[in-house]
Parts: sequence; structure tokens; C-alpha cells
Amino acid sequence: MWAKIFDNRAMQYLTRWPVLLVLAGLMVALLLLFGWLQQRLGIAMLDALPRYDVGEYIGHMVVYSDNQAIELYRRSIFSLDLAFPIVYTLLYVGLILRLADQEWMKLLIVLPLAVFALDLVENVRVFMLLQEWPRISPQLVADASQATEAKWGVSYAMLVVIGLLGLWRGVPWLINRLTGR
Repeated sequence: MWAKIFDNRAMQYLTRWPVLLVLAGLMVALLLLFGWLQQRLGIAMLDALPRYDVGEYIGHMVVYSDNQAIELYRRSIFSLDLAFPIVYTLLYVGLILRLADQEWMKLLIVLPLAVFALDLVENVRVFMLLQEWPRISPQLVADASQATEAKWGVSYAMLVVIGLLGLWRGVPWLINRLTGR
């Protein structure tokens, strides 16, 4: 069953270097747009923080309000912050499938898919925080912060796994190149 999933055309297409390079380029472009957005907001986006509490939330919202940036942040959640997870998910799924040389390793694509799901949950919760301002719900702040923390935790695990897969495949390749095999 899993072989059919991993051997379909779309998955094979994602593993091609030109496709991965285009996705990496798109990801860099989106990161630059996030930098521009953060500059316009006047302070870091809530979902860029590792976690936050009610005090930090209020502090950020005051800066967003001073810069009249709450509406810009709201709009970015369902445009820029929706495009970004799609692009990085495709990139990381493609990288994992490209680097995985054993069938069980291909199952690691669950990590970028989990990050994607957590990012969407986080986006909805942050949007709700922005919508509710200036009303403050400590529970909503805690829920949004937990989603952010979970997203970052799984993201770091995913990046470590991709790095280890790269080493798994890269070290033998390098040794072969250096020894002339």
C-alpha cells in the first residue's frame, strides 16, 4: 500500500532537483515577505515567537495597534501565512522522499505534514486573537501559544530528521567521491 503512495507521479515529481530548487526559492521569497511584514508590524509576529503569555500578547497587540497593523496581520494569515506552509510542506516532503533510501524512511513525511496541520491550527488561533482584540481571553492566548509551541517543536524535530537523512546519504557519497569509487 505505501509503495503505491510513494511511487505515484506527484511524489516522484517532488523529488526532482529542479522542483526542489524552485520550492526552496519560493520559500526564500516568502521568508523575505515575512521580514517585510514584520517590519510593517513593528514587532515580531506572534506565530514567530517560540511561545507567549497574556502579557506578551498585550504588548504585541499594543504595538500592532499603534502601527495600525492588525488588519494587515489578519490579511497575511490567510494569504502569506497560508502559502508558506504549502511551499515548505512540499519542499520538505520532496527532500525526505529524495533522501530516503529505505521504505520505512519515507514514512517520515508525516513530520512536514504534522507541521503543516499545526501551522494551520495556529493560524486560526492567532486570527481569533487578532479578531478579539481588545477583548482578552487568557484561554485563547494559551491555546494559540500552545499551537505555536507545538508547531516549532515538530518543526525542529523535522529539520533534525532531514539533516540526519542528509548525512545518511551524503557521508557515503562523499567517501565514495574522495576514495574514487
